[in-house]
Amino acid sequence: MRLASLAAFAVLAVACDKTVPTPKGTKLVDIPKFTKLSITSWTVGAPRGPTSKVDKTYRFSSGAGPDVRFKIAFEHGPSELVESKPKPDAPPPVQTPRALEIEVVENTGWAMSGKCEDDLKVPLEVSSDGTAAYPKNVWASCTIIMKRKNGNIELAPSVEVNGDGRLVVKAVGSDEHVVEE
Repeated sequence: MRLASLAAFAVLAVACDKTVPTPKGTKLVDIPKFTKLSITSWTVGAPRGPTSKVDKTYRFSSGAGPDVRFKIAFEHGPSELVESKPKPDAPPPVQTPRALEIEVVENTGWAMSGKCEDDLKVPLEVSSDGTAAYPKNVWASCTIIMKRKNGNIELAPSVEVNGDGRLVVKAVGSDEHVVEE
């Protein structure tokens, strides 16, 4: 009797989940052009070299629900670094992500969305003489938000898109895994 009650409760708990899975083809992030940098007096200007394209698909798995597949496509390359108060020495081109899309490839159980921070991250660069130097590479920091069980379960793998073409996708929880396909 007790086993039958537990089974009935489990069926009801699953039936009460009103999560609407985000359909295949949905763009979670769509940024056609990055311009803002985390250092407010700088912006990303015109491209100053060829554009390279990166297109990768990932599988995210967790003990909290079904696997999800998503595609990350981005463009990167050297861009002009524009300063509001230019110095006598013009900055060299900086490697920047230029455009970014994150799209759902396969999903049967998660409500998904995505967001990126408003500005590209700029590392602190130091010259050999110890003075501040212009950055060589900047990156975008994004998160894929995944919810199920009416929002009671929320996971958020992180995505870092580098201007030099590197892509870093990380799972946060101990039972979460992200694998490039």
